[in-house]
Amino acid sequence: YIIYADMKFLITGSMHYDETITIWNFQTGEQVYAFENGESAQVHNMALTFDNWFLITHSNRHFKIWNLKTKTLEFDLQSQATNSFEAIAISPNSQYIVISTTDEKLTLWKLDMTPYSVSYTH
Repeated sequence: YIIYADMKFLITGSMHYDETITIWNFQTGEQVYAFENGESAQVHNMALTFDNWFLITHSNRHFKIWNLKTKTLEFDLQSQATNSFEAIAISPNSQYIVISTTDEKLTLWKLDMTPYSVSYTH
């Protein structure tokens, strides 16, 4: 779950394989918008850029970037068969994303999804 800093919206990921990511009005509880996630997997983690423009989500096999202003899927990265996504983090300036995988690797990406050419292994 994510609550916007201004307390206007709540974002929930599909927990029961309903294939949606939903934005709710935090004050009224009404649904504002639902993204079709396109996969029958739970959303394990979400992160919101500090400018509230992009939502980053991940399930076991997919890492996705959603544009909240245009309501479009900007990027979908599928993991290799041997590993799955474990966690995500966004830099304070919203320019970089760190992705960890179950094979103990961390990869740093720019928000425009160009690899930053840095990879770490635990």
